[in-house]
Amino acid sequence: MSYVPELGVFVQKMNFSNHDPKNITKHNHWNPKQKIATLKIINPNLPPEMEIKQHWKNTKLGVWETKFELYREGKLVSKKETIMTRKAKETGN
Repeated sequence: MSYVPELGVFVQKMNFSNHDPKNITKHNHWNPKQKIATLKIINPNLPPEMEIKQHWKNTKLGVWETKFELYREGKLVSKKETIMTRKAKETGN
């Protein structure tokens, strides 16, 4: 992932050898005040009637909430919410 100032977004390129599609490009817009990232799939092109929205929010130190929504013709057809917690590094005493 890298920041592209001309676009004002972070560009994330993902490559999968055993995945279809094999390459996915997302644009990530970061709102520092609300601490929310909004992601949009750029490649591969989705059918015109489909839209995917993904939001990431840092709710507290080491905790992120994500919401993934799939819309078809403007209507929500699928939604998944996840809470991710970073595990502290184990110390080898």
